[in-house]
Amino acid sequence: SSGINAEWPLRPGGGRPLGGLYHWGVGLSLHRHLPFSPYIWGLGKFMRLHGFVNTGSLESQPGELMAKPRVSVGSGLIIKVADRFKMEINYALPLLFAPGDTINRGFQFGIGINFL
Repeated sequence: SSGINAEWPLRPGGGRPLGGLYHWGVGLSLHRHLPFSPYIWGLGKFMRLHGFVNTGSLESQPGELMAKPRVSVGSGLIIKVADRFKMEINYALPLLFAPGDTINRGFQFGIGINFL
């Protein structure tokens, strides 16, 4: 036994509101400098453009993991703040999704910390 109770928590209509028991994910991100001199307004020193592709799956049974992968693509602007922090403004477009998934196309904002 894995120690995971697969029957908890169940919603009245079935399914798991907190996700599945098994997951995988892969992402690819390509970065590039802004298309103008880094010395124009000093923006090029701490801003970059990027494009990304993310894929993965979250399921209740291990046999279902590869059957319904989700795939999203997008592009955006990364802003470096100090040495360890970054902000991202992205436009994301889900390409593959499963019935019942909540789809959010459009702009997203994120904040991250670089520990490495």
